Amino acid sequence: MNSVPATQRNPLVYLDIAIDGEPAGRIVIKLRSDIVPKTAENFRALCTGEKGRGVYGKPLHFKGTKFHKAISQFMIQGGDIINNDGSGGESIYGPTFKDENFKLKHEQGVLSMANSGTPHTNGSQFCITTETCYHLDGTNVVFGRVLAGIGIVREIQRYGDSEHGRPTVDCVIQDCGEILTSSWDVCCRDGTADCLPEYPSDHQDHNISVAELISCIKDIKNVENIKETETREHLQEIRTTYLLQCNLNLAACYMKLEDYRACVNFCTEVLELDPRNEKALYRRGQANYALKNYDDALMDLKQAEKISPNNRAVHKLLDEIICTQLPSLVKAAPKELPIVWSTLMDLLNDVALKVAKEAKGVGNIMNVFFQKTGPYSRIICTQFPSLVKAAPKELPIVWSTLMDTLNDISLQVAKEAKAVGNIMNVFFQKTGPYSRVLTWDISDF
Repeated sequence: MNSVPATQRNPLVYLDIAIDGEPAGRIVIKLRSDIVPKTAENFRALCTGEKGRGVYGKPLHFKGTKFHKAISQFMIQGGDIINNDGSGGESIYGPTFKDENFKLKHEQGVLSMANSGTPHTNGSQFCITTETCYHLDGTNVVFGRVLAGIGIVREIQRYGDSEHGRPTVDCVIQDCGEILTSSWDVCCRDGTADCLPEYPSDHQDHNISVAELISCIKDIKNVENIKETETREHLQEIRTTYLLQCNLNLAACYMKLEDYRACVNFCTEVLELDPRNEKALYRRGQANYALKNYDDALMDLKQAEKISPNNRAVHKLLDEIICTQLPSLVKAAPKELPIVWSTLMDLLNDVALKVAKEAKGVGNIMNVFFQKTGPYSRIICTQFPSLVKAAPKELPIVWSTLMDTLNDISLQVAKEAKAVGNIMNVFFQKTGPYSRVLTWDISDF
């Protein structure tokens, strides 16, 4: 706590700052009205807003304005009450007022008037230095010093764009005013037992007793204090969370490095802790696919699909594996596949009548095509190009109708093929574009 006589000669003002929408703390400033009374009064009145509106019709008040410039190891600048971007400003005396004097120097943590580069153009803009800036002496009027909150100034500097010197997030004066009480502080008021300032440099009370120190230590110790058993569980939860993230990141790195076995190993460690981790299942599926472990890849991707049915990346990889590995899938189920294939052919024959009916106006070629094809796989594979040439305008429409119908019956086919086993379920549920499936005939295998 800082004790200040109520009848002090030099006034104190404050700026409450928010960075990116979050409260950052308070900057307390001592104004040197003993050296530059006119300049100090301008800043004080702009903090309180007591002068109402200026000649431009805008409030003569810093509240709500941004710091529009932040340069590391130099200063931050704000106070544009007109345009809020550094292009304007206005003093309580009019648009501008004269330089008062240059007695005070640009040391670290002082406030100085910004101007347009020529003498006697002071308005409302100001800067706060974080280093000594003696090159500004004689051109900019120093009128105050930061008593507390220099850490907030440095925090604003962290967000400065190195190219243009503008903060990358909004750094706003949420509130401001004059400190009229006999004592003040900038201690944290977030509802916890920790009432110390946000920044250690702002702690001014050095005359603290041993008893008070012990009390403070106990208060800090008791903040969110929990039982030992709960502590162990909490720590285990934290370890698990970070271990999952680290292993997932390592798996992604090894995937980029094409070290697929390492990727599989790290994903497996994740899945031992969290068997339903979608990312781990997908990445292990990717790695197994690259290692040509197709059955393992399909198993992981199928599980990932159950957990996240709308994951397009999982669907795409499943389709890719199935379409490229169909011959090996057929060999893996030589006894069952003919039954399933026959079921598909029967359904296609039923579909043919519907398509032919919808395509009546197409002409004789289309009627013959849809009514007399027999095994559709061979006809579509060998005759489709010539049929397109024979009926270039109509065939795409008919083909689209056939594809739409095949998509509708896909679930029925999968349902009837349940007894065949997992491989066949994957085959019928995940083939995607059916035209590619129909280019294979069972006799080809």
